[in-house]
Amino acid sequence: MKHTVLLMLILVSMITITGCTYTNIPEPTQMATEMPTAKPTATPTISATSTPASTPRDGPAKVTIEGNSFVPDTVTISIKDAVQWTNMDSTPHKITIMGMVTDDLGEGDSFVLSFYQKKTYEYSCKYHPYMKGTVIVQ
Repeated sequence: MKHTVLLMLILVSMITITGCTYTNIPEPTQMATEMPTAKPTATPTISATSTPASTPRDGPAKVTIEGNSFVPDTVTISIKDAVQWTNMDSTPHKITIMGMVTDDLGEGDSFVLSFYQKKTYEYSCKYHPYMKGTVIVQ
């Protein structure tokens, strides 16, 4: 009887441990939805200008995080295009957009998000709420 109870406790513990994983970024999909797909990436250092940018057809629109600011703070892209945020600060940041929060972005870390609906999206930093930006999807 003791062995059965012990075996049941071990089994329940294993199921609990393996079944309780969580990620705050949805898996990428090919289907057009209200919620865009999200995909963290590790890319080299990227620079951007302080004027609004649009997405070139060969890659995502680039936004850097510098001096606790999004540079540029507004980007305009086409539907199905993406934005890549890269943290150039030594302090971590978390991007909050459409109710979703990224993992910590350390210095040099990037986050890419594709957009599938024509709309204006406001975003901010979870740690620094005064940091705000806009993605305009046309």
